[in-house]
Amino acid sequence: FMRIPGTTILFILSALCAGMMILFSGCNPVNRLARSKNVEDREKAARILMEKKEYEKASYLLEELIGLYRGTTKAEDILFLYSECKYELKDYLTSSFYYGEFISQFPNSGRAEEAQFRFAYCFYKDSDPWYLDQTSTRKAIEYFQYYLKTHSQSARIEEVEKLMRELRERLAQKAFEQANLYHKIGYHKAAVECFRQVFDEYPDTKYREEAQFKQFKSSILYANMSVEERQKTRYLEGVAYYNKFLDRYPKSSYAREAEDLFGKANSFLQKEYLSPSLQP
Repeated sequence: FMRIPGTTILFILSALCAGMMILFSGCNPVNRLARSKNVEDREKAARILMEKKEYEKASYLLEELIGLYRGTTKAEDILFLYSECKYELKDYLTSSFYYGEFISQFPNSGRAEEAQFRFAYCFYKDSDPWYLDQTSTRKAIEYFQYYLKTHSQSARIEEVEKLMRELRERLAQKAFEQANLYHKIGYHKAAVECFRQVFDEYPDTKYREEAQFKQFKSSILYANMSVEERQKTRYLEGVAYYNKFLDRYPKSSYAREAEDLFGKANSFLQKEYLSPSLQP
């Protein structure tokens, strides 16, 4: 680890103290408690501020109290309270870090399960829309899975499963939109593979039907643009995708377009003197 010079530490502490003095200036009772040299007074001020939802002020006091109470019977309560404070400030990654610290330091606490849930939930809250980076989405799913594994009798099972379905659907949409982009710009070989990944990895997604249809459509378009000696094989692959699509979605809204595409593929194959037993 990098060694921090003593002068730097003193500067940081001085700045923190100066910030505390400014933040808690004034003569109201809470500010007087916050400025007190008595640790219990500062703790009382932090709890009052939490109740008043003045989380920014509470956070300064709680951060200080974590160090002051380390190794005491109050350490557990203060660490949990600080984690909650950061959550209320919407600083979800910092909050998750301190919930993780709580789980590590107090694994047998009566609030360990709650901390484990909140740890995962912070990543859920930090998860971005599908078109942005999905690192927090994947972490939330991972940590919710761990929660389900370690708390199989929890009253939150149904809630966690619902949250996981929402997160997985977000990943499914990202995968679908990526595949759809390839489809739109004519990268049909890539589109075929990417659409397959959508319904293989997310079989329950609402995008499955469209993904399976567009996989078939992309395969036919790919066959169309292929060199002559490879068209036969690729049309046959397209027909296989068509049969799988029709088996699963016989009444699909895409059925008519699918039949037209199939007809073109079948016409080509018949000209090649192939007569496979295919669905019309």
